Amino acid sequence: MTPAIPVLDDVSRLVEERGARGRAAVLRVLRGTAPVGRVVAVLGMAGAGRSTVAAQLACAAAAHHPGPVVVVDGSGSVWPGLVRRLPAEPGCVPDWPDFGALLAEPDPVPTLRAFVHSARQDVGDTGVLGRVVRLGGIAPARRFEPLAPSSLLAAVELCRSVCRLTIVDCPAEAHVLARVCETAADALLVVCRADASELLRCGSLLDLLARDTDRDVHGRAVVVAVGHRPGRWPKRAAAAEAAAGGAAVAVVRMPYDAVLAEADSPVAHGGEAAERITAVCAVVAEQRRY
Repeated sequence: MTPAIPVLDDVSRLVEERGARGRAAVLRVLRGTAPVGRVVAVLGMAGAGRSTVAAQLACAAAAHHPGPVVVVDGSGSVWPGLVRRLPAEPGCVPDWPDFGALLAEPDPVPTLRAFVHSARQDVGDTGVLGRVVRLGGIAPARRFEPLAPSSLLAAVELCRSVCRLTIVDCPAEAHVLARVCETAADALLVVCRADASELLRCGSLLDLLARDTDRDVHGRAVVVAVGHRPGRWPKRAAAAEAAAGGAAVAVVRMPYDAVLAEADSPVAHGGEAAERITAVCAVVAEQRRY
């Protein structure tokens, strides 16, 4: 069966081509695919911009197709990154203790489906087609209990069954949880700063994972380099991108955004760079079907 969207060899065109032709190529992929049951894991160290990328990816995906895009806070902690990027009214987002009760139900699918198809974030809402729904995390008022990897995997697979796209925001420091995300994901985004040393470490990590037959990332990993200062792209970072992309499908740049540089700024839209990343993820996830 022939894929309806570009093959992996054409990912470079989505990443490198700029201007009107590049924009048209990205939109052609976004509008020509309506993924069902896809999971994208977004991994990265704290402070790299992981939650920001996850939120922007969700907004970009929701802008082009109807239905919910779910963002799962896989941190298993009270870290507020995703909460700040995709805020909601208190009590409106099922956190991990709530999810535990949901998973204990004999058939949790109808309950989750009813929630994700009715919920809508205060921001991150494109207002036209899709909607962005945040799940997971731990409310500050809750008693902290470590998130079990089996619970995260069960939640992700449950979301896969009721949503067209599930994005998991998971810190690389949470090694066991990160391994769960790597295993479950159709596409793996590894987020790092646009810094030469971080890109080289990212490349080493992907090379290691690519040699692990139990967690083979070959053909499904994408590196996202996030600019953390205004001005031209760092020359040393640009030189290191080739090393980071050795085991990755592509390296995509996320330029500096003065608004999102503020830790408390919510994400209200995807933006051109996020659309480009979303298109690459769509190609990668689709190719895994064949």
